[in-house]
Amino acid sequence: MLFTSFTKFAVLASLASSAFALPAVRAEGEDLSLDKRHYKKKTCKVSTTLGTCKSSIIKRKTELSVKLGALSNPSAHAVSAIVVPCVNGIIADVRVATSALGAAKASIDIDLDIQATASLIAGIINAVLGCLSPVVKLLVKLPLLGALLLPVFATLNVVLCALLSIVSGLVPGVFGVLTETLGGVTATLKTIGLGGVCSLLSL
Repeated sequence: MLFTSFTKFAVLASLASSAFALPAVRAEGEDLSLDKRHYKKKTCKVSTTLGTCKSSIIKRKTELSVKLGALSNPSAHAVSAIVVPCVNGIIADVRVATSALGAAKASIDIDLDIQATASLIAGIINAVLGCLSPVVKLLVKLPLLGALLLPVFATLNVVLCALLSIVSGLVPGVFGVLTETLGGVTATLKTIGLGGVCSLLSL
C-alpha cells in the first residue's frame, strides 16, 4: 500500500467525540407526544444531513474527472494541484455533517434504525471512493503523487473517523453493519490513506 494506517488519528477522533454533552433525560410525566415530535424532527435532520453530505461529494466527482481528463500529459504536481482542492472540499462536507450530528446528539436522545444509518454512512464512504477513483489509478502511474497527497488524505482520514465516531454514539451497533457492508473496499481505503477508517471499523 502507498500509505500507512492512521490508527492514532482514529483514536483521537473517537476520543474527541466523547466531548459532546450527554442527551437530556426526559422528566417524569413529560408529554410523550412532544417527545415523539422531537424524535421525528431529529430523525429527519440526521437523514437529511448525511444525504446532503453524500450528494455534495458526488457532485465533486464530475468536476474532478473533467479537470483530470483535461491534462494531456499529467505530472504528479499538476494532478496534485487539482486533487487537493477537491479533497479539501470533501473534508469540508464531512465536517459540516459531523458538526450537525454533534449538535443533534447534544440536544436530544436520538434512536435511529441501524440499517438505515449504516446505509447512509456507507453511501458517504462509497461517494468518497467513487470521487477519488481516478486518483487511485494515477497513484500507481505517478509515484511522487502519493507523497504530495499524503497530508490532505491524512486530514480526510481524521474527519471521516470523527464522523464515524459521532454516528456510533448516536446509533450503537452501527459499526457491525458497516463492517459487513464495506468489507470489499478495504484495500482502496488504505490506498488513499484511510487506514484509520479501516481500523475503526475493523476492516
